[in-house]
Amino acid sequence: MDNYYTESFNKGKFQDILSKYQAAARENHRSVQITPTQVIAFHKKGKSLNSFKKFEEAIKLFDKAIELDPNDPMIQYSKGYSLHNLKKFDEAIKCYDMALQAKPDSSQFYNNKGISLRNLNRFEEAIECYDKAIEIDPNETASYINKGYALHNLKRYEEAIECYNKAIEIDPSESSSYFNKGMSLDELKRYEESVECYNKTIVFDEYDSAACFKKGEALRNLKRYEEAIAAYDQAIDIDPKYSAAYYNKGRALRSFNRLEEALNCYDKAIEYNPNYSYAYNNKGVTLHLLGRWEEAIECYNKSIQLNPNNILPIKNKEIAIQNLKRKNH
Repeated sequence: MDNYYTESFNKGKFQDILSKYQAAARENHRSVQITPTQVIAFHKKGKSLNSFKKFEEAIKLFDKAIELDPNDPMIQYSKGYSLHNLKKFDEAIKCYDMALQAKPDSSQFYNNKGISLRNLNRFEEAIECYDKAIEIDPNETASYINKGYALHNLKRYEEAIECYNKAIEIDPSESSSYFNKGMSLDELKRYEESVECYNKTIVFDEYDSAACFKKGEALRNLKRYEEAIAAYDQAIDIDPKYSAAYYNKGRALRSFNRLEEALNCYDKAIEYNPNYSYAYNNKGVTLHLLGRWEEAIECYNKSIQLNPNNILPIKNKEIAIQNLKRKNH
């Protein structure tokens, strides 16, 4: 009756080296007064708008700058950054290609093109970009992390781990290298090693709630439930609305037959994610174990309503109805 769904937190962390454009933002705003023939003014103003997440407005300025100087690779790159953030990945790739035509030795351009390709699930092409970036700059950790994440998505976990190890060798303090390595180790069911990786992640980023959550998952797979609960609590301390952490804490508590506490966790998960069909199913399972059949059936109905393709609450509901009939006879 159990369900091992853990929401969307199996996503890896990729090192986005897109320019942040935060320096001197206010001064860049003042440059709007400069005459429109000056490409630098348009570019600086656009970068400033990017820093304020005003990407549509930034693109208009980059287009003006490109009209005046179509061969400046940094303007194309900046426009690509804006388009990427608007999830217009195909258009972003075109901009990065234009930038690379003018400056083919930029690892940064290849890296960001790879990130946009990855967002289109074009992982093989993304890997080619990361390999180019590594060829140009073998000491850039982001390229190895990004390549590892693409390999992970292709289920090439051992190769992904090799990339993360290389990133760690270059920069032992980069937390996302350990986090992503832990994820690939999880897929290989090497949970003891993945726990070590998540611990390393937390050492370098103590407020990483996802690392605490993933550590809890690995510990739960090792049946070290008390430690798993502590890890979920750590995730919740960092992010009190972390619905998946409440959900999985509830499952760990149920393993100890601490059913009322588990119910409280499922209620919290539902409070912060009212469409969490798996939380309703597992709340139903817990009510089922407490002999509260009518309430269990209500939860199964809600789970089925939210996710009609999940067969678990359908089967669980049938069992609860049979038990309720026996009770009434």
